[in-house]
Amino acid sequence: MTKADAIPYVRWLHDPELAALVGLQKVPTVRQRALQLDAFNTSPKDLVLGIEKKSTSRLIGTIALRDIDWTRHLAEAAVFIGEKKQWGRGYGTEAMKLLLEIGFKELDLKKIQLRTNPSNLRALRVFEKVGFKKEGTSEAFIVMAKEKPF
Repeated sequence: MTKADAIPYVRWLHDPELAALVGLQKVPTVRQRALQLDAFNTSPKDLVLGIEKKSTSRLIGTIALRDIDWTRHLAEAAVFIGEKKQWGRGYGTEAMKLLLEIGFKELDLKKIQLRTNPSNLRALRVFEKVGFKKEGTSEAFIVMAKEKPF
């Protein structure tokens, strides 16, 4: 992702519904997000990618493997479709399938975990559809994981 990708990301998060889904208390500035993207791009522990519509190459969301533990072959996944008009069109599912392929095949991860808000039913359906299983729950979030298929 580039610094320019910070602009739509921050715009999306000014929608209170989206900010709540990702658990944000305060929306970052474009400059703060651009600095964060720079940090991700140079981090050996993070892979943060944009999700674009093939037909337009327009950024509609982000997907990531964060806090990669190379010793334990473990990472935390995150997906965010910021363009609400693109919800329900399968982009999150397609992006998660690609991310799992990268994580398991190219990065040789053995397990990918994620946390999601229990009220985010759309995300829960996507995660279950691509094979994640619940490992734990609380009022604040649900922990799910997917093991590398052998």
